[in-house]
Amino acid sequence: MSRHDLIAYTYALVLADSNKYKNVIDDSIKILKEKINNKEQYNYSIHYYDGLDDKAIFTQMLIDYSFDSSYVSERIMELYGHDWSSYYYSTKTKNDAFLAFAKYIETYGKDNLNTLKLTLNGKSKQIQIGEEQNSYKTIVPLSEVLENDQVSLQIENKKGTPFFVTASIHSYPADPLKVPSYSNGVQIKREIYEVTDATKLQEKCNWSNGNRTCTQASGLTLHNSDTFKK
Repeated sequence: MSRHDLIAYTYALVLADSNKYKNVIDDSIKILKEKINNKEQYNYSIHYYDGLDDKAIFTQMLIDYSFDSSYVSERIMELYGHDWSSYYYSTKTKNDAFLAFAKYIETYGKDNLNTLKLTLNGKSKQIQIGEEQNSYKTIVPLSEVLENDQVSLQIENKKGTPFFVTASIHSYPADPLKVPSYSNGVQIKREIYEVTDATKLQEKCNWSNGNRTCTQASGLTLHNSDTFKK
């Protein structure tokens, strides 16, 4: 049986009755722990699945089976280390990996207590994650943390299991009411001219990139002008 088929078969047993089929599941996991790192099995396959997708599905199965959390964390960290913005990975592989992340957070997020130290441009604070909250988010004015046009951020895991950090910097006005209307929009101006003397049109007209561009020549008279904003 191939690695992919064995994962699917074992996962079905986990979902059907993990207690009834415990011996078979445990034996399969022992085999899969060796097969999962075998780069010769479907890592560059023409099939819709690949080696990384197998690892993601295998990790999901371990979480649903309540397998050893330390081993599960290792698999999660391995998945998390990939650049998921890359077009190289299929949509299915990305979906299975992110489903594994979601299952991991839901299952283990509140069971473990993490203490982390956050240092933002020299100012530090300790934060605990777990139990009541399994994530931390803060919003600070950019002007308070900007030094020499740079922001310094350091995260230190003081105690607990591995955790994931995402830093996002956005710039927006402190008072949106002070932003002029259409400052980020588009303005289109339309002018319609009436030709009063065709012999004088060539005086200030020329061809540029296949288009005729003209300033208002003496042979033209402005007939109508509209401005559109969006």
